[in-house]
Amino acid sequence: MAGVWIALRAIDAERERLGQEGRIVVESERCIAPNATGVSLWLPATPAVDVEPFGGSVYAATAGGLVVYDERGTFVRRFTSLDGLPENGITCLERFGGKLYAGTSGSGLLEFDGEGFTRFRFVQPAASRVSALRATDDRLLVGTFDCGLFEFDGATFTRQYQADLGDACRQITTLSAGASRVYVGTFDDGLFVWKEGQAVGVRTGDGLPSDRVTGLALREGECLVATDLGIASLKESGEIALQSRVPNASGIAVRGAETWISSLTTGLTSGDSSAIVPVADGRSPNSGHGLPSHAAYGLKLEDDVLWAMTDRGLLASVPSDGASRFETFATPDSRVGLSASHVAALAVDGQGRVWAGMFDGGVDVLDAESGERLERVEDQEVREVNAISVEQDSGKVWVASSRGVVAFDGGRKSKSIGPEQGLAGSSATAVSTGLGAGGQGVAIATNAGVTVSDGRISRTITAFHGLPNNHVYAIASAGGRIYAGTLGGLAEIEGTRVGRTFSVSNSRLPHNWVNALAGFEGSLYIGTYGGGVASLAPGGELIVYEETAKADVNPGAMAVVGRRLYVGTLSQGAFVFNVDTGGWTQLGAVLGSRNVTAITASDRYVYFGTDCGIARIERSALQ
Repeated sequence: MAGVWIALRAIDAERERLGQEGRIVVESERCIAPNATGVSLWLPATPAVDVEPFGGSVYAATAGGLVVYDERGTFVRRFTSLDGLPENGITCLERFGGKLYAGTSGSGLLEFDGEGFTRFRFVQPAASRVSALRATDDRLLVGTFDCGLFEFDGATFTRQYQADLGDACRQITTLSAGASRVYVGTFDDGLFVWKEGQAVGVRTGDGLPSDRVTGLALREGECLVATDLGIASLKESGEIALQSRVPNASGIAVRGAETWISSLTTGLTSGDSSAIVPVADGRSPNSGHGLPSHAAYGLKLEDDVLWAMTDRGLLASVPSDGASRFETFATPDSRVGLSASHVAALAVDGQGRVWAGMFDGGVDVLDAESGERLERVEDQEVREVNAISVEQDSGKVWVASSRGVVAFDGGRKSKSIGPEQGLAGSSATAVSTGLGAGGQGVAIATNAGVTVSDGRISRTITAFHGLPNNHVYAIASAGGRIYAGTLGGLAEIEGTRVGRTFSVSNSRLPHNWVNALAGFEGSLYIGTYGGGVASLAPGGELIVYEETAKADVNPGAMAVVGRRLYVGTLSQGAFVFNVDTGGWTQLGAVLGSRNVTAITASDRYVYFGTDCGIARIERSALQ
């Protein structure tokens, strides 16, 4: 009997586990604007990625918040994290049940009732990135990039479709729904079609040009499927036919007899309802349809108005007797705003200007007060910027990127260091300047070791010489020594020799992956990926700060400002350590994103780089 009792308990436990796995937990909260005293946001001038008319206005989803225009295209306002949004990265929009819904890049779903916002956070199953929305007559389809599909009836979230679609349907990019079918496009697993409780997958082996689906549009008897390698039509019978080889298609829409395609490389093209072909008369598309020949990020048909999101603005086409003609509805001001959203490095030069290095390449040089872009540094040797360092004495600016290191003197490129000049690796991840007795020394962290130069001779230090790992992410000086943070731990370097090393196995270091370092008054502060922050005291004691336990510190996102240490993390905003009291606090909502990727300061401000722009905060407001 004991064996039967044990078996029954095991069955009950398995039933409970399966029940918990199928349970949906979604938390909701009213968004409240934070105390933003002394805070300014410098947001990217990136184009809209979605648009939705609502309440007599037109709303646009951007990486810099939710932008509102009146019906003539005049800018009205911009909702950001300073208005209570959990972040500024808005990914998609849709009306449902008299409200406007917005997906975010990492903070779940937002509901706007015309007065304020409510946030829905998907706890179980966990999902943060809402990537597609589509309203049907009785529910809102919510596609996520983490965990597949949810449905919302205005009161309750369910996962009825996902149960049939299966675990393979996860990274959703686009949605469409007909009378009896639901179409779900994914990032790398093709198209899923649901009908009457059954789901089938359609992939390249079945006839799709690519498994990366970027847009869907329904026309009589078929679904048009846009992918990054072309367009296919899927008949209700299951037959698939290639329609077009338009490259890098980003969206598709059907209105009447016209079918339109948006592309990142060819702009907007059109065809009739029987075939989809690029405009073939040899003229610029602009001559026939009012179209600019620029990158187009998507198409959307709402209330019979066809909207196009392009890198030169938001276009609209209203129904007409002849061929559709697009007109510019709203154009972003190219004179303001960051050139990209993801700021990977920050520094203030000798003239007080802010240098912002972009993850996607290049550097913006900004006015410290207004955030106005004064210069744009675009160079083949400055790509995918990882770190920026300024020599205090000379004012020379060093930029570390995936192509090596470039020095700028007086705003002009004066020196390049790559593998041909003795750099240890092809990608530079951090730079520490002003080293050595004469202050001419430079230490450069790379993907293949550390290169140390005294201004005349360069030497390379690798795992062969004692580094814990060749992948070096951070470099700093403290107490007259150079420290290198690597994938395998921390190394102390004296001259060109590795002295002590610290790892999980031989010390209290909370994690071997060291991403950020900062020296202050003889102590070295250590930021790790997954283990939070520790410090190495002048006497050699390693102190672990439990308040930051398990935090993912971002590469290079650490700075000492006055008597405080600021630490940027992947998802928890910025930790702030008071050196005098030993206390920790956190900054979150006011930063515009909880993914803080760079930190620097001037005499008056602290600048926080994030994946959604820059937050500038007065130092007096941080006391």
